[in-house]
Amino acid sequence: MITVLKTFTFIVLVAVVATQNPCDPMDDGPIPPVAPTLYLSITEATQEDLMQHPHSEEYQDEIRLHGSLNAASPGAITLESTNDYSSVNPSDYFVFDTDLSGQKNIIRLAQPFNRDGATAQITDDTNIVSFTLRCTPQSNTTAARFYQVSLLIRDVNDNPPVFLQTPHIRINELTPTGQLIATVQAEDKDLNLDGGISYRLVKHPGVINDGIEFFSISKDTGEIFVNARLDYESLGAETNYYTLVITATDSGPGILRTAQTTLKIYVRDDEEHGPVFEYEGCIRFDGYCVRPSYTASSVQKLNQPINVYPVPNTQGKPVDIMFRSRDSNSRATIQTFIVSTLPGGYKDHFEARTVYYPHNKVEIRQTKEIPMQDMAEMEVLLKVEADGRGDMAGYAMVTFVDPDSSAIAGGNTGSPKEGESEPDDKYSELTLTLIIIIAVTLTLVLCLAIVVICLVRRQRREISDKERLYSPKEAYVNDGATAL
Repeated sequence: MITVLKTFTFIVLVAVVATQNPCDPMDDGPIPPVAPTLYLSITEATQEDLMQHPHSEEYQDEIRLHGSLNAASPGAITLESTNDYSSVNPSDYFVFDTDLSGQKNIIRLAQPFNRDGATAQITDDTNIVSFTLRCTPQSNTTAARFYQVSLLIRDVNDNPPVFLQTPHIRINELTPTGQLIATVQAEDKDLNLDGGISYRLVKHPGVINDGIEFFSISKDTGEIFVNARLDYESLGAETNYYTLVITATDSGPGILRTAQTTLKIYVRDDEEHGPVFEYEGCIRFDGYCVRPSYTASSVQKLNQPINVYPVPNTQGKPVDIMFRSRDSNSRATIQTFIVSTLPGGYKDHFEARTVYYPHNKVEIRQTKEIPMQDMAEMEVLLKVEADGRGDMAGYAMVTFVDPDSSAIAGGNTGSPKEGESEPDDKYSELTLTLIIIIAVTLTLVLCLAIVVICLVRRQRREISDKERLYSPKEAYVNDGATAL
């Protein structure tokens, strides 16, 4: 039965070959004498690809011409490329062969072929290999036919994205959220993958000042935006930058490939917090004085700098009204103002000015006479302001008190420092208890003594009265002696 089938197949093949001329196209094409074009396609490959998959259909394509490259078959033909190729010599990379079944004529990639050019530009890619194919029937070598071949080189995703130059940038710490500050860009040599690159920020262990929480990136465009308020002071003087680790991932086909780059965003210091008043012993929060207050004598000479004492007065002497900026390397111009007074109406009776040398301080003066009854309870509110910005200001209160007050001239209105004892005019709880006990005891003893004395005197008086009753003569004599 098998022999019959083989015989039948051979007869059919011979019949078909007899009706078709070798080298005729199997598919309908342009009407002669226009040379038909054969459209073929093969996937680019490395040497390793070809060694691992030598017979893969990815690296070959059928040449649909009648006849067979098998010289022993009916209608045998030969195929060869001519020298009028465009840019790539097909003989360097491709061979003409039959597939494993021996039934198809194929062109096969025999050497590694890289479709991608040196750059990501499509102008240096090899997408099409064009050449002229000559097909010659072995039975009649003078009947050769010619075809234009357009061999498409299919791309594979064998290149990762590559970041273009990623310069470090500098921004102001007051840059508002949502502001576009930079754009990163990556490119891919593979065909049609440039537009498919996606970007994202990744957290990376060990990165100094990781900025992933302060910035965001557009997945499609690589645009970087400020995502939160920046703070120069939190970065440190030697590391005044945020670090962003950015990845670019292509969209395939096949295995997705990724590239990574690091962007440093240097932050410039700017006036952000404004100045604050400063002195030793003040109540602090976050390292700065809270509600700074001073006292001064209510008796002042006009147009002379006023001596002030801090509250609490831990230094026992006058101090300068010092201020400092909460921003490092501040270059702001500081202005000083008398904001208000209590009692009101005396704002123009004082003046304040900023002194920068030898250190930053404020001097205040009384410029006009003020009634003593008002001066005795005067409060003056001071303000230091950076670059005329009212939102960046510090405030302090100066209270004028009686010259003999403990807050003046070295009085200590604050708590004793660590290691110091309480002042001598104050008693501990135990001392006060002992004093009270002694006082009560002495009082009781005194009262008891008084009672005893009264009782003794009363007893003596009673005895004397009895003697007078029973000895009238003697009493008379005694009375007379007393009178004498």
